[in-house]
Amino acid sequence: MPRWAHMPRLRALALLLLSGRWLQSQQLQQIWRFAVTGCICFVCDFAVLVACVEMLGWHYLWAATSGFALGVVVNFVLSVYWVFDAQHLSHKARIFVPFVVLALCGLGLTNLTMFVGVDYLTLPYTLSKVLATAIAMVFNFISRKLLLERPRLPGRSAQ
Repeated sequence: MPRWAHMPRLRALALLLLSGRWLQSQQLQQIWRFAVTGCICFVCDFAVLVACVEMLGWHYLWAATSGFALGVVVNFVLSVYWVFDAQHLSHKARIFVPFVVLALCGLGLTNLTMFVGVDYLTLPYTLSKVLATAIAMVFNFISRKLLLERPRLPGRSAQ
């Protein structure tokens, strides 16, 4: 018998993690889906950034903006249909404009972080992008959650 089997709490925690039951919580599922979406978007964004800088010779901020734009489109689709369960909305196009406005705020945070990282801290543009992504990720989750899961007020019809 393994040593940890004698510790009931640790064993119960290990079984819970291995069984995946902890993911049954709607909030945890949503965070997990947001993380997977973020990884997909980051790969798209980062690939465009590196390709534009290394292959096309673009300035890192123009390349970052291009990659970010692709990431926003992918993020919108995955957020609406998979992460935030906004499928009940009859007109998804209505939330696209606010989504893009919030994305532009995220782009501002990203480019500002990259500018400071590259031009003032002399970090490589790739490391600055990773730091910028971490900052924008927190902003994106909070803003999209508020945008896509607004509670309905009593007496108002669903949009």
